[in-house]
Amino acid sequence: MKYILLGGLAALVMGTSLVPLTAPLFAPSAESTGTEAWFDFSLEGYPRGEREIVLPEYPGTVFRCDGLNLWAEKAGEEIPLYSGMPIWSVYFCDLNGDGKRELCSQVSWGSGMIDEHIEAYDYAAGEGYSLWERCDYDYFLRFEDGELKTCKSPYVRFFENGEITAEGKLSLAKCENGKTMLVMEEN
Repeated sequence: MKYILLGGLAALVMGTSLVPLTAPLFAPSAESTGTEAWFDFSLEGYPRGEREIVLPEYPGTVFRCDGLNLWAEKAGEEIPLYSGMPIWSVYFCDLNGDGKRELCSQVSWGSGMIDEHIEAYDYAAGEGYSLWERCDYDYFLRFEDGELKTCKSPYVRFFENGEITAEGKLSLAKCENGKTMLVMEEN
């Protein structure tokens, strides 16, 4: 079962697979546990093909992304993590300090009113998080000097370039009611 984008609408295609890339754009080493990029199309064009990777901290699990959906496969079971229209990037970064990296992505969403936001998935805890202020702000990920940065911009329509109004570190934090949230710690 796969999803493809047709004229801005996601369509389900049964029994068909997408053409894989000949080589990944980024390939984290099997031993690494630091912040790394799996792929980032945000500055290079629309993501195409299906890709997969195994992370050392999650033995027996294969992570897969087809540009619209990110999922994990373990013991023959598919576990959906999150979706986008498309998922522009996937980075691995330990946001909560538990020694196991979360999956972090810049994601577009919408048809007509399209925004950019951040999705993160703590696979060890089985929890997903969003940094999303639809139609107020857009959020972008940048990987510079080995560090994952989050940029915030006022919501911009019609694919105009927005001015970055804040930049910071992405992290998971507990709010006053004890709920864990994805936040940007501004510099």
